[in-house]
Amino acid sequence: MGRILAIDYGRKRVGLAVSDESHIAITRLPQLETQKQSFWPNLKKIILQYMPETIVIGMPYTQTENSNNLHNEIIDFSNHIKKISTVNIVFHDESYSSVDAENILKALSGNRPLLSKKSQIKKKKELDSMAAHLILKSYIESHSSSV
Repeated sequence: MGRILAIDYGRKRVGLAVSDESHIAITRLPQLETQKQSFWPNLKKIILQYMPETIVIGMPYTQTENSNNLHNEIIDFSNHIKKISTVNIVFHDESYSSVDAENILKALSGNRPLLSKKSQIKKKKELDSMAAHLILKSYIESHSSSV
């Protein structure tokens, strides 16, 4: 077995999480901002650093107009990854990963409201990586006998 890298794609940021080789531990990685020039070089660096055997990209399977547009963007995003890496890419349902991630982060903070702008920014950064963590966890659980 090899590492798995999960990506929670967003128009502004992507959340990242990586498994260990035995698929027991999952580490959340810092999110990357898609609008920065350094995005693709940084993503390539992460792929080279962790050398995953698979990249799991969250795909919204709920049917809304926004999810249809996002679906096409994620396909384009995955095609770009294929230009910088030969790692196998798969898609996994992420329909509620951001909502679940937000609920987990709220529970961890004791449901305290985020009053400061700084704490709201920190929460957004954590949210993307937590969503990637949940996508990866779900993927590993659904493939535990075949991964």
